[in-house]
Amino acid sequence: MATNLPSDLLEFVVIRARPCMLLLDGSGDYIYPTAAASNFAWGQSDFTIEMWAYTTSVATLQTLYDSGGGLSPRLQFSNSKLIYSVNGQVAIQGTTTLSGSTWYHVAVSREGDTTRLFLNGQQEGPDWTDETNYVNTANRPRIGLNVDGIHGFVGNNDSVRLTRLCRYTENFTPPAAQFTQSLLSYLGEIVENLGRVTFTAGASILDFLVTD
Repeated sequence: MATNLPSDLLEFVVIRARPCMLLLDGSGDYIYPTAAASNFAWGQSDFTIEMWAYTTSVATLQTLYDSGGGLSPRLQFSNSKLIYSVNGQVAIQGTTTLSGSTWYHVAVSREGDTTRLFLNGQQEGPDWTDETNYVNTANRPRIGLNVDGIHGFVGNNDSVRLTRLCRYTENFTPPAAQFTQSLLSYLGEIVENLGRVTFTAGASILDFLVTD
């Protein structure tokens, strides 16, 4: 999705707005950055992971975001709930029972040593005391599949945004329009043709399946 991003990168926008969205079949589909892994190693910094997600079934375990094993973040739907896990353990479990065939805005945001989980702008579960020094490995994070190649997401992801700052500390109105802050200067032109959207970055060209 992006190559040779600067080390002081503040924001990484994957997909900007419907109708250009990821379509994932749950059987190995995912996307990942080709940028240096350090861009997505949050360390002990503030960060925000957010996206819109749509799936017909929320009862099964499905992966929205996964940075790998160890001290890495993972965001999933599980048993009709939104969960946030670190080091293989659930840190925050949502309280809202999710419904299939529904668009949800999901977000996890850390401020200092406090991490919060949000669904449609409403905090899910309690504040979590988070002193994790987050790591990341090459070709991570994955959007739509966990790093073991299982628990794939079946449906659509849209407006994925990864930010090295805390955006949400309390309930908020989820963004409805496309993000105005983008990395198009780094990602190059977006070309739509025959149902595909192509991000061009330097010498690398990567394609993602989209649906109208």
